[in-house]
Amino acid sequence: MRKKSIAIIIAVGIIAAGSVMAYGHLSAVEVDVDVVGEERVQEIISGTGHLVGDEEREVVARHSMAVDEIAVDAGDAVEAGALLARGDSEEYELEKHNLIVERDALRDEIESREDTLPSKSDSAQSRLIAARESLREAEENAAVMSDLFEAGATAEKDYRSAQLQVSAVQADVSEAEAALAEVRRQSRQLEAEARRLGSMDEQIASLRQRIAQHELTADRGMVVGEKLVSEGDVVSAGTPLFLLHTETMLVKIDVLAEDARQTEVGQLAMVSGDAVGDEEWEASVEKIHPRATERVSELGVRQRRVPLELRLVEMPDGAQPGYPVDVDIIVQEEEGLAVDRDAVFQLDGEDHVFLLRDDAAHLREVTVGLEGDELAIVLEGLSDGDLVVVNPPGELDDGIRVRLEE
Repeated sequence: MRKKSIAIIIAVGIIAAGSVMAYGHLSAVEVDVDVVGEERVQEIISGTGHLVGDEEREVVARHSMAVDEIAVDAGDAVEAGALLARGDSEEYELEKHNLIVERDALRDEIESREDTLPSKSDSAQSRLIAARESLREAEENAAVMSDLFEAGATAEKDYRSAQLQVSAVQADVSEAEAALAEVRRQSRQLEAEARRLGSMDEQIASLRQRIAQHELTADRGMVVGEKLVSEGDVVSAGTPLFLLHTETMLVKIDVLAEDARQTEVGQLAMVSGDAVGDEEWEASVEKIHPRATERVSELGVRQRRVPLELRLVEMPDGAQPGYPVDVDIIVQEEEGLAVDRDAVFQLDGEDHVFLLRDDAAHLREVTVGLEGDELAIVLEGLSDGDLVVVNPPGELDDGIRVRLEE
């Protein structure tokens, strides 16, 4: 409520003094007065909200692990890629080491065999081709010798020698075929080992990924809001380890559904409280949720409330998510001739005030516009500088003499 100026007090004092002189001090009703003047009137929705990160993120354990190292504390600002915590990955490190040793040995063996196998294959194929050609020639010679033997043109000894030669060359062909089959078997084995080598590479990559997952890092620049674990803790997969938030924050507040109808995106709000220091901070309504939810007030009253999000124009130093703040949302604002709301009362369904004039209170009908918490815009019925009675006492009536409240 606006305070009376010294000049007004003096003026009213003179009026009161004249009243006492003319009618006597005890005959006047004691009143409190205020002066009508140009003011800015604001209709405000007030409430208590809390700070939240513009974006909040929960960091959880990807696997069961023992926490070996915590690299940050609550309140620390971290950059993208910064280490937050490291879990015990010794078992995976050992498995990875053994697998790498086995893989490298297999790779060396494959490379060595890859160097010699092509020449072995070429040699086996050439041997088989030569053996088959020798067999063809031996079979042709044996056929000729058989004809000659039957005709009596050659000795039995030469005939049998030709037959034995065929048998010997057939044995060479079988050996050549077996040698080529062995080379081909080795080739298939080499392909299988190459596939095994690829599988081992995949296993090593998977182990490296698991080890990396035991190192928890920030994926972007944020602030550590809460540290939920300590070094030495054993945690299961999915256990929350840290709560991170962006440096920029919002204010969340729930307002009554009937008040929410007056709110609009972009409306100015003032935020105050211990969480943001001694100053008031400007904010603007950024989001109005479309759905009201039922809440139970501290007095046990069921209410329909609508969540709102407000963005602070500037960030207060030291502000942290979760802390409560006081919020005043300015839903309407107007400058004009204003009167104390406690001076206005209803009579026969119309707004009235008691106007102080000529040492007496005079009933005056007024038209009131925008109403704030303390002031109301006067559209008709009063002028700049008028004195009106605030909280008029019950015995006050039109024309009754008054004196200033001591």
